[in-house]
Amino acid sequence: EKARLKLAFAAALRGDLDGLLASGCRPLEVLSGSLRSMIAAAPGCEILGADFSAIEARVLAWLAGQQDVLDILADPARDIYVEDAKGAGSSNRQLGKVLRLGLGYGMGPIKFASTARLDPYRVTLSLQEARRLVLGWRKLNPAIVQLWRDVEDGCRNAMQAPGTVF
Repeated sequence: EKARLKLAFAAALRGDLDGLLASGCRPLEVLSGSLRSMIAAAPGCEILGADFSAIEARVLAWLAGQQDVLDILADPARDIYVEDAKGAGSSNRQLGKVLRLGLGYGMGPIKFASTARLDPYRVTLSLQEARRLVLGWRKLNPAIVQLWRDVEDGCRNAMQAPGTVF
């Protein structure tokens, strides 16, 4: 897995879309995997981190314009993870949390099922259940799914036309 990603990063740095795709990676996967290394403090400065309530869900819904999710997040009496669990036919908040945090960033059924098993979620799913949940979540969050497509297209276009803004 690491070797595959290393090849994909090298191809991306060269602007070689064909090489990136030949690695088996998607441009968005390479971009998201390199974001952390692109952030650095200015000399003599420090970067401080903070954890805000459901920040990943909030920012993603805002970027995508997923208004129904924004409405839930704006209501202090509602919990987005509980709402996601309900949408999947469950009362398990941990399932809702892994749905929102994993599927919000494009996990497929195999990765979703394996991530759900880990701490802190500890949700065991068959591959069939994971597939059903992934498809259901995507159907309920079309603006987020469209955002993935738009960003992926932008990455491809930028690699094919360096210097052009997309």
